[in-house]
Amino acid sequence: MNIPTNSVGTDALTDAAPPIARVRHHMPLESGEARSLVHAVSSRHAEGKRSSGVPLAEDYLRATLRGMDFINEVAQLKLGEDGFYYQLKDRESTFQGATLAVSSELVDDETANQLVWEAMSAYRNIEAQVLLIYAPDYAENDSSLFLGYHPGGQWDDIRTAFVNDEGDLEFPRFERGMFRLEPPLFARFDLEVADGTGTKEGIAGGIAGVQRGSLLMFRIAQGQNLLLRLPRLGMTPSKNLKC
Repeated sequence: MNIPTNSVGTDALTDAAPPIARVRHHMPLESGEARSLVHAVSSRHAEGKRSSGVPLAEDYLRATLRGMDFINEVAQLKLGEDGFYYQLKDRESTFQGATLAVSSELVDDETANQLVWEAMSAYRNIEAQVLLIYAPDYAENDSSLFLGYHPGGQWDDIRTAFVNDEGDLEFPRFERGMFRLEPPLFARFDLEVADGTGTKEGIAGGIAGVQRGSLLMFRIAQGQNLLLRLPRLGMTPSKNLKC
């Protein structure tokens, strides 16, 4: 499957500016929150049917969004000029989408690995929250995913920290699974990356041009990974991920 760069009217990956929404709606329509993705992946139990039914915004997006469909072993994605949505297979609660255009780019496996490595470096520096899914059995098998996030991180409203044995202030983090440096089937990175000028470990220009925002990576074929820069929705990524 060959997808030309910017085939859905998006900005180039090397353009550090945030994507500009081109929508036909007076107000962008949004559905879903990233924290639902974290909660679903944190659980080892199968997800039942939603007792409250399908939210109206989600139903509207599924029914009206026109674009390209992508499906792999763990997730599905719809990408159009005027919006996007995605969810993990068999986990309806992970649905998230909006009537906002997104920046997209095809990247090879070497670039995908480099982005994963940079995101993990930012995570260790408390500048990112990371989800990597490598195989469909991630619910039962910890070697098939890596999930790492910082509750009460430095960009959240409520900060939770403690003083360690060395007398340094330390932020707790939650981790599940095992990190592997290989292209995942599905990945999400929520970023608050320093610009490299004020901290020793900051990554100049952020990751794929994003310093504060979210990246989604979706494997579509051997050697082909679709990278999306998600628009900033109603809540900031850090608040979406807070548990």
